[in-house]
Amino acid sequence: MKEDRCVLITGGTSGIGLETAKIFLKHGNKVVVASIDEEETVGRAMDELKPLGEVTYFRLDVADEKSCKDVVDQTVGTYGAVDVLCNIAGIVGELKTPLEADLQKVNHVIQVDLMGTIYMSVYAGRYMKERGKGVILNTSSICGFLASNVSVGYHGAKAGVNLITKVFAKELAPDGIRCVAVAPATVRTRLMDPSIEEEASTLHMKHRVEEPDEIAGVFHLLSLDGASAINGTTVMAEDGFCSFKGVW
Repeated sequence: MKEDRCVLITGGTSGIGLETAKIFLKHGNKVVVASIDEEETVGRAMDELKPLGEVTYFRLDVADEKSCKDVVDQTVGTYGAVDVLCNIAGIVGELKTPLEADLQKVNHVIQVDLMGTIYMSVYAGRYMKERGKGVILNTSSICGFLASNVSVGYHGAKAGVNLITKVFAKELAPDGIRCVAVAPATVRTRLMDPSIEEEASTLHMKHRVEEPDEIAGVFHLLSLDGASAINGTTVMAEDGFCSFKGVW
């Protein structure tokens, strides 16, 4: 069945965002991918996406409020609506302890991962409220629940995403809009430090790290009317990573 919605995906030209764009296109949706990726990366992504359906690219810096507003306005101007917003753009930052970290870099992670999610949700949410429907899907992480002693900005941002997901859901539910977060574990993207793959694999039930298309499938499922009972929460998509005591 053709879904025929407008789906706006931040970080949509690489990793989880790219795979999410593919699955929405395959189900008949119109997709806007927005990112700050280099021209070569964007070109490769669009070459993969265009054969699958109607797709548009807009340049987006999620750490810049005006850029977020402009992309939402451009999307509505092009397709008349934002039916589904997938906030997937994000960075991890340095794998350094808080006392060793460059605090400007820590702040940048928070601006991208947390403030970017807030900016996009505010501007898309306003349009959704006018129409009385919509779905906002955010990207959390196991790092929003489990702590290590590195990447303090990433941990703080993802914990924040869990809470703002609840805030936006509480605000927008009366207008027919759902807001849900997805929390993966270790995913094979350019953000994954290759040095951690072997150890991380032992903490997943499949004995391997997750692939981007596996997380993309969760985003798509949560966008459907059949998931209407899921709102204001974070869905764990971490292959059992958080279910055991660090041993598998």
